[in-house]
Amino acid sequence: MPPRLNTEMRESAGGVVYRWQGSAHLQIVLVARPSERLWALPKGKPEADEAIEQTALREVCEETGLDVVMADTGVLGTIRYSYTLPDENVRIDKTVHHYLMMPRGGDFSQHDREYDLVEWVDALAACK
Repeated sequence: MPPRLNTEMRESAGGVVYRWQGSAHLQIVLVARPSERLWALPKGKPEADEAIEQTALREVCEETGLDVVMADTGVLGTIRYSYTLPDENVRIDKTVHHYLMMPRGGDFSQHDREYDLVEWVDALAACK
């Protein structure tokens, strides 16, 4: 019988940054590591004593280079998922909080190096 996995709870937060191009063309920001075939919403882990909303704003700013603000609607939702780290005998139960955000400045050239690319993507295409 395989050994029982230890379980760790982890939390992160991020956002869906959006803009309108013209009157009917909605775009959102995605971050990517093309070599890993990974496209994602920007998100990250809280720092000590940081409110989850602060985490979301900070991580989106760091990972995209944009200066963002929360939209009036704020919270979009929370997703939960699990994955295992077999070499560490650990199952991670992850909770990710997402917030709706708007850019008010900044530039993709200022993003940190966690991801290779940051791009505006058509919202419908991003859902595929």
